[in-house]
Amino acid sequence: MRWSAPRSGLVFAAKKGVSVRKLASACVALAASMAVGAHSLFAAPVFYDGTLGTLADDQGWIGFIPFTSGASQTLHPTSLTMNTSSSLGEVAGLFRNAGGPLDAGWPSFNAASGYTLRFDVRIDAESHASVNRAGFSVLIVGATPSESIELGFWTDRIWAQNGGASPTLFTQGEGVAFNTAAAIVRYDLAVSAGSYSLYGNGALVLSGALRDYSLFDPVASGVPFSPYIVPNFLFLGDNTRSASATTTVSRVEFIPQVVPTPGVAVVCGGMVAIAGRRRRGSVVRAG
Repeated sequence: MRWSAPRSGLVFAAKKGVSVRKLASACVALAASMAVGAHSLFAAPVFYDGTLGTLADDQGWIGFIPFTSGASQTLHPTSLTMNTSSSLGEVAGLFRNAGGPLDAGWPSFNAASGYTLRFDVRIDAESHASVNRAGFSVLIVGATPSESIELGFWTDRIWAQNGGASPTLFTQGEGVAFNTAAAIVRYDLAVSAGSYSLYGNGALVLSGALRDYSLFDPVASGVPFSPYIVPNFLFLGDNTRSASATTTVSRVEFIPQVVPTPGVAVVCGGMVAIAGRRRRGSVVRAG
């Protein structure tokens, strides 16, 4: 089902001289209602809900796995904190609970149809020994593994891991300065048609092409298998011995469509701009 703004109402408002402020407020309300309505039409599994007051392991979809003894998790009333900061060598994170009671309902990360991974996260602290490593990463391996993306998070920067082959494999790609430490941010990682877009609290933060990480060598890295060839694989945490982090997570959710809905933003932005020009023109003419 395609979503589009009711253009006639917006055009009518602009023609009748509705103020820019009122039109903008109407657009915000419209976008919010459409997002909620679109979301409710689909089965959208919530992988972790901090407001339930339980650990991710207890909710069935994803679980915390510490690969080293110094990694830990702490439960809070509405979130959990993962901590690998005791040393750079600590590794831990949230994985898909493969084989668990909810495994049959696990969604497909299909870039052709489009989807969004929503996660509410704050990077409390992070350190790294290499510019190509991050103490907190989000990895999505697509239904087709060549359509994957891994993003690294520092306290002041978000960036994408390059795919392909050595020597560029797992080097820092496109990135942007961003404060990930001040507060929990709602990130929407939208994937569609060979590309990804990362939004923070509704604003576009970073975008680029999906990656192919399938040439990762698990033997050389000392791990039992390569997650980069496992379709629909999900990881949020510290997956490197060259970085560490303390990270608070309050929600992880899958949405089987691309959000935010771009059509609303485009239409509303255009109508507000038109209304603004008309208003400014009327002031000039009146003077």
